Amino acid sequence: MSCVTLLALFHYWGRSTIEMWHANGLAHTVIVTTGAFRSMRHPVYMSFLGLIWFTPVMTLDHAILTAVWTLYIYAGSYFKDRRLMQFIGSPYYEYGRRISGFPLIGIGSLRHFR
Repeated sequence: MSCVTLLALFHYWGRSTIEMWHANGLAHTVIVTTGAFRSMRHPVYMSFLGLIWFTPVMTLDHAILTAVWTLYIYAGSYFKDRRLMQFIGSPYYEYGRRISGFPLIGIGSLRHFR
């Protein structure tokens, strides 16, 4: 049943043209430049990495899964940045020049934009 529902989800999921909300102006500035977004571009991804890495017991299967999810999140961060640059443009690029993807990471797609 799980496989059938996942297949149905993938088959019927489409990009809707109906926006539930779209932050502009001051609302956009407040959402993007305050809170966790002030110190990193991907705080949700970082919290998920914390959940999978900071565990009292790391078994072999957990380590393998953690490595796979870490790579997945790294790739997702890259593609999310590219997508946001496409949709938002230069304001997001300037934001990325000031703020890294994750704190203290100066390599790859998670560093500051150049």
